[in-house]
Amino acid sequence: TASGTQPTKTRLLQRDPTSTTESCDRRGSLNPRKPRNQIHNGGSRLSDVYRSGRSWTSLRRLAGRPTLSGGPAEAALLKRLFRFAAVDDLERSQTWRRWLTANEPPAVDSLPVRDQRLVAMLFFLLWPNGGGFESYGEGLQRLWTEPAVRDEAVELLAIAEDRIDHVGLPLPPGLEDVPMSVHARYSRDELLAGLGHASLSKVPTSDMQGVRYMPHLPADVFTFTVQKAESDYSPTTMYRDYPMSPELVHWESQSTTSVTSPTGRRYIEHADRGSHVLLFGRLTEKNEFGTAPFLFLGPASYVRHEGTNPIAITWLLDHRLPFEWFHEAGVLAG
Repeated sequence: TASGTQPTKTRLLQRDPTSTTESCDRRGSLNPRKPRNQIHNGGSRLSDVYRSGRSWTSLRRLAGRPTLSGGPAEAALLKRLFRFAAVDDLERSQTWRRWLTANEPPAVDSLPVRDQRLVAMLFFLLWPNGGGFESYGEGLQRLWTEPAVRDEAVELLAIAEDRIDHVGLPLPPGLEDVPMSVHARYSRDELLAGLGHASLSKVPTSDMQGVRYMPHLPADVFTFTVQKAESDYSPTTMYRDYPMSPELVHWESQSTTSVTSPTGRRYIEHADRGSHVLLFGRLTEKNEFGTAPFLFLGPASYVRHEGTNPIAITWLLDHRLPFEWFHEAGVLAG
């Protein structure tokens, strides 16, 4: 508001976390079990409902309202549901919705590779540490015993799909098995799974670095944050990564990488070697829900470099950056 005070709804939520649910129930015309109605018609933001590990189901139970049944895995899974709010490509959203509304989970081993990776993305979105399961199918069987979790995930995907404001762009030949779209957003767990890098023997939580070589693609995959908080990075990892223009990105290698090292040569000579470079960036590490996802900037090609240890490389993107993201990145990078 003009006076700088918080909106009434936000103040109510801070004082009473069930107020969003209760306001929906008082509107008798709304379906009391569906968060989509409250988000679209009740004036609440997704972050009002899903911040601090909350969910629509947990809020309704706090208010003593009816919900679908839950099992022993439900509490932990409900805390992961906010991740579905960031899903902004149609293939991921529509495939997951189709699976989650079916009576039985998909038979993972019978799916094509592209769909198997979509299964892995869904699995690690919910269990980034692997959940102690021996297979993705075992995890899906557990998920299918939690109807409230599946129902709310489907609702969140529908809300997120309604908010998609860009056209996802396809990847180039050679990456047909990667179920990802340029300019869509992905958590670290999802992008590692979608690229075929994560597995139950190498879970996403074991891979927190910003550079990875994936020989099965082959591709070097870089994830970076434009505005880095000094408290979260050491002086040797405060790399200067930012867009120079809508087509060019300035990126710095690890400080241990020289231009004469095998890794440095692979970066510079990637085109001649038939290897891809894939860039993922985010403006800040946190957003209104918690850890922010990465925007898939897409494939890029080497242009030039300066220095060594680290190497400062300029990359040319296959596709221009979304204007708003480029503008905000420029502001944050200074």
